[in-house]
Amino acid sequence: MTGLYIHIPFCKSKCLYCNFYAVASKKLAQGFVEALLQEIETRSHQWKDPHLRTVYMGGGTPSLLLPGDIENILDFIKRYFILEPSCEITLEANPDDISMQNLESWSKAGINRLSIGIQSQNETILKFLGRHHTAEQALEAYAMARKAGFNNISVDLIYGIQGLNNEEWENALLKILSLEPEHFSCYALTLEEKTPYDFQVKKGKLSLPDEELVAQQYEILQEISSHKGYIQYEISNFCLPGYYSRHNTAYWQGIPYLGLGPSAHSYDGIKRWWNPSCIEEWKKLTTLDIGACPCEILTSINQYNEYIITSLRTSWGLSISHINKRFGEKFTRHTLQIANSLTSIYLKKIGTDRIAIKSQAYILADCILERFILMDDSKI
Repeated sequence: MTGLYIHIPFCKSKCLYCNFYAVASKKLAQGFVEALLQEIETRSHQWKDPHLRTVYMGGGTPSLLLPGDIENILDFIKRYFILEPSCEITLEANPDDISMQNLESWSKAGINRLSIGIQSQNETILKFLGRHHTAEQALEAYAMARKAGFNNISVDLIYGIQGLNNEEWENALLKILSLEPEHFSCYALTLEEKTPYDFQVKKGKLSLPDEELVAQQYEILQEISSHKGYIQYEISNFCLPGYYSRHNTAYWQGIPYLGLGPSAHSYDGIKRWWNPSCIEEWKKLTTLDIGACPCEILTSINQYNEYIITSLRTSWGLSISHINKRFGEKFTRHTLQIANSLTSIYLKKIGTDRIAIKSQAYILADCILERFILMDDSKI
């Protein structure tokens, strides 16, 4: 049972901080859906497991597509793959694209989970980030989604932004969580290379937020989410009981996934391959074998490092028995040696087999993970 990711690369404009492949050109959209449908058919014959547990339409801005196009895409997926009865089908949507007509069309097409990019409740910050909606529009969009019958909604929020003080961040969290979304994701504004934010920082027009302030706002996030009954099941993700993101969780558990659309990545457990970050180049590959895509064969060390990085991001952590079975005694010995040196302060044991980062140490996760990472086999 695998997951399917569909990358829709279109945006009204590129956000300040975003490093995902996206274009703001209607001309490039011509023929996109037809090419995607072709890729769905082609890859369905080449992917070993036709059973899908999740479908995730991300971007870019999938909600910019016409509702009829979304329906066609999902119909094609159902034609060439086998969706389990409880398949989680997520659509990322911007508040300014949400209308009752669109919501009803998305629901009819099979979308059963919405991820709404609220990002902030501060008008100045929304403009700074390059968002097209207002704070009020975001709340109205959420209310419409509820009225349309969506009972699994996730929202995205950003903190650690210049101009966002702790009191305002706390008030924004309380306001959004009072809506009781089933799930929410919170990310600190990060400087990604070759983004508008990166260029402006390098030119001295913008500065990075204070690290201490970012840490304080992360602590506020953890405290309020816990008080409101949310489970922090991953460093940046929170949910009400039973509403974790099944699609993203599969990534963190190392389960194979298929990615379609320009720039999308795929993983079969041994190798990873990806589509070009160019619509016209991607179109040329939609009728060809997977082998035509650039790929990376993962060594045992690559696979071990990825398992460490992904599993320790989550509340359930890593499994010693899994490491021993998959990677062998040397990797197990290395893992236990590092874990034992960190357990009293930063790590905790779950039962007899699992080790996880303590929630209060998530802010130091990068430093903790670095201790486990292997550059070569000289350490084992």
